[in-house]
Amino acid sequence: MKFCDVQGAYNKAIKSLELCIEHGIITTVNFTITGENIRYVFDYLNMAENMKANVFKVRTPNPIGRATISKNILLSTDEWFNILSKLVNEKEKRNIEIEFADPLWGRFDKELISTLKPRYCLKV
Repeated sequence: MKFCDVQGAYNKAIKSLELCIEHGIITTVNFTITGENIRYVFDYLNMAENMKANVFKVRTPNPIGRATISKNILLSTDEWFNILSKLVNEKEKRNIEIEFADPLWGRFDKELISTLKPRYCLKV
């Protein structure tokens, strides 16, 4: 499997994660949500939780480099709001901390969701 455009990197990353967890090292699984992988967010969240990682952190891609080539990389405002809302709702149900890497979304919680509508979010 290719990961970060490197053959075998995914398996090495998983093995490294397993070793860190086995030795009690605090671990974070980072997931950059794109239009191409948004359907896998909860698969990776489940994997990280089942492996006993400490944190699952999501982020948007930076619109530079390869992210500017594909039209399906950046999420629409509605897509980003919807996935963040779903993740916020999962926070209380999970045995893993869910964090948002973007400082703008760091305090995204149920109270904020109830007051915001997607049209008030910034476009990425």
